[in-house]
Amino acid sequence: MQLHAHSRLSFLPAVFAALSLSLCAAGADGAAAVATVDMELAILAHPSTAVNRAELQALQKKYRAERDEVLKRGDALARQYREAVARSRDEALSEKARKTADAEAQDRAGDIRSLEHELRSLVSRRRASLRKREIELFENVMADIRLKLDALAKERGATLVLDSSAERATAPIPLVMWSSAQDLTDALIAAVGGDRAAAEEARARADTFLFGSDEDEEGGPSDAGDR
Repeated sequence: MQLHAHSRLSFLPAVFAALSLSLCAAGADGAAAVATVDMELAILAHPSTAVNRAELQALQKKYRAERDEVLKRGDALARQYREAVARSRDEALSEKARKTADAEAQDRAGDIRSLEHELRSLVSRRRASLRKREIELFENVMADIRLKLDALAKERGATLVLDSSAERATAPIPLVMWSSAQDLTDALIAAVGGDRAAAEEARARADTFLFGSDEDEEGGPSDAGDR
């Protein structure tokens, strides 16, 4: 089951840009008071992130078990196909027996093709289900962070909040300089009841997927090719 491994935070810049715009009502003098927050770290530190990761990994394990059951059936069919082909070519058998074996091989080849279709359909449905749930969980985390960050920004008088996690070289919009005096990261993590140290450890492990890796191979029976 190939569930493409890509950064769960890949659409974070767009989400955060919308949040920043909602905070960006300029003051009476037209100037915006700027603050920063490490959104990636805040998301990793959020207590729901680890819970959500575990839920998605459990779902993934369940879906892999379903896939493996289909693959076991495929292995059995492939074995039957090979045995039938061998009998159809066995000169020690009668012509009638070889023809019967040949017909059986064709039947098994058809069964394998049907099973391959079933496997592709199963993988597609489960991938979509997993992705849908992942997005739901991510949106729940972001909703909580959005509420807490909005309150913090108002408390600190900030009308524009920039994502300081974007300072990494791989970030699409680098933030080259900011002052820790205007940084809301620790306050935001505390507001959501998060653990900064655990989040920093997760990021140090390059564990920047929001809820977990989903690397897998679809696989499938493939012995019913040209004879």
